Amino acid sequence: MKKYPIFIFYLALITLIACNGNKNGNTATHVEEAAEEESMTTAIFEINDTTRLVEHSQDSPTLIINISLPIIEANNPKATDNINQAIAYTLFESDDNSLSAACMQYVNSMKEIYTGQLPDYLNLGETNTPSPYFNNYCFINGEAKRGYKGALNYIMYIEEYSGGAHPYSYNTVLNFNPSTGEEILLDDIFKPGYEEELVKIIKETLEAEATDEESKAKIENTGDLYVSGNYILDKEQITFIYNKYDISYYAAGDIIVNVSYDKLKNLLK
Repeated sequence: MKKYPIFIFYLALITLIACNGNKNGNTATHVEEAAEEESMTTAIFEINDTTRLVEHSQDSPTLIINISLPIIEANNPKATDNINQAIAYTLFESDDNSLSAACMQYVNSMKEIYTGQLPDYLNLGETNTPSPYFNNYCFINGEAKRGYKGALNYIMYIEEYSGGAHPYSYNTVLNFNPSTGEEILLDDIFKPGYEEELVKIIKETLEAEATDEESKAKIENTGDLYVSGNYILDKEQITFIYNKYDISYYAAGDIIVNVSYDKLKNLLK
């Protein structure tokens, strides 16, 4: 099986300077502990790989893998390991604290599964599977930025196709205290019992932003609304992300709800 891998690992030292936090009494202690002056660097790990299903065939279907991920280096080894291990587990279900190693294991596994489809492809007459279904891809891109009270927002954009009616794309976010590498959960910043009131605020925000018929249709077709565990602790707001199928049909796309901290001040610790 002839493959055409290009593995690139380069360092792009980007200093992520912590934002100047607003130290009012409504903020959570957990978030305030993210040191305002603490900085960290990222090393960008990239993989660009193309694997042909049929060896030496220019007409062969391919598996294309493009991955670009920031690998975080915090000011202490424990925080660095905690952050990168959490990212590796979220993306690749790996307990390895080396994000690059976990990524390579995932890529190799994906290629092994893909090339295992060769008998099905060579027997298309028996399987009745259209050949375009074998043109698969996986694109993963990461973004690291500083958010509320110096929190580290790590945003992962995933798009993949492995046969079927349509590709699937989704976004996943982790928020970290950069001093410790611990994830910042909603329970860390909100008072106990916040869920019911927060759902109301999210619903009101959705309805206020639905100014055209298409947007209104998306909201009308949502299922039971809940507080998404997929969120970005931005500097001025919390962005709640509902991926396709989370609360609505596929064609509705991702539903994004931005709620300012001002609207949440009565719920924050």
